[in-house]
Amino acid sequence: MARRKREPKLGKVLNELHQVFPALTAAWLLDTDGFHVAGDRLGQRDADTVCALCASALASVERMGREIGQGEPSSLVVGLREGALVLHSIDAETWLAVEVGQREQLGMAQLAVRYARPLLATTGG
Repeated sequence: MARRKREPKLGKVLNELHQVFPALTAAWLLDTDGFHVAGDRLGQRDADTVCALCASALASVERMGREIGQGEPSSLVVGLREGALVLHSIDAETWLAVEVGQREQLGMAQLAVRYARPLLATTGG
């Protein structure tokens, strides 16, 4: 129930993120179980599916970190043929995922998550 009360505040932060970083094509908040907490549902994307897939990728990276003795992930950068996705930990249970439509905008996506992290932390994101 508490999560639902936070959604409007989280939505405002994500809207601000789009205004400051117009190169972003989408942004989502997800929990560690892969559930969509807040964010875009742009075009043909299914935010619930994207968030579940992000959580699956993070679980694989977490396992890899344990295997090599480097600890848990704090971020994950995925360069794609036609864009990029950056995931960054907000707190122990929440991740921010941002998408850019051109791979060359990867740096912009990384700046966006750095910008958003303190704002999201203050909303209980």
